[in-house]
Order: sequence, then structure tokens, then C-alpha cells
Amino acid sequence: IKIGPVKSEKGKDYPVQVVAGRDVFLSGSLTAMDEGLLKLSSKPKALLGEAAAKSAGIEDGDEIKVETKNGSISVLAAVTRRASDNTVIVPFNHPDLDARPLFAGLNAGVSGRVSKA
Repeated sequence: IKIGPVKSEKGKDYPVQVVAGRDVFLSGSLTAMDEGLLKLSSKPKALLGEAAAKSAGIEDGDEIKVETKNGSISVLAAVTRRASDNTVIVPFNHPDLDARPLFAGLNAGVSGRVSKA
């Protein structure tokens, strides 16, 4: 993992900050090995700030595409006030979602964009 300053691409092409988050109820260390818990767990969701969701025409529960210059993923949206206005928090520890392509090995937030999938 590279740790260091990140060159920001934020602007009209990448207007939101994409950061890695953690699903606290599904850490992946032991829960990923328990078939019963995995059946009970919800699908992975990206937390979207209200301003980012509004500007992209995204509503709670929509399937969205989160894209950075490094890659993209499709995930369900959870529009919330818990995320800053122009921020997308993507779970990196959910067994049903591989968010690594968004960050390209960087341990930092990156600029990106969201759209309906």
C-alpha cells in the first residue's frame, strides 16, 4: 500500500470525494466465514452525501456507478446526512464488493463521480 500525498483530480470531471469506509457489522475477519451471517447481512451500499446525490439525480436505493480515474464499481446508494455533501463512502470490507479498483492501492480518498448505473 502506498501512503502519501494524493494528486487531486477534483473538478467538473471528478466532482466528489470518494473515500473507503467500513461496514461495522460485517468486518470480514470472522463474519465472512460464517454462511449464516452472510445470508443475514445486507447488500453493500455506498453512502452518498445529499448534495452529491441531488446533483446526479440519485435517490436512496438506486444502483449507482462510482468511478475514479483508477476504476469503477456498481453498488446500491444510501443517501444520508452522515456523509459530507460531496462525498461518497464506499465499503472496502464487504465480501460482495471489491472496491480496490477505485483506490489503486492508495490509502487515501480520491476524486471521482457518481451516476445511475
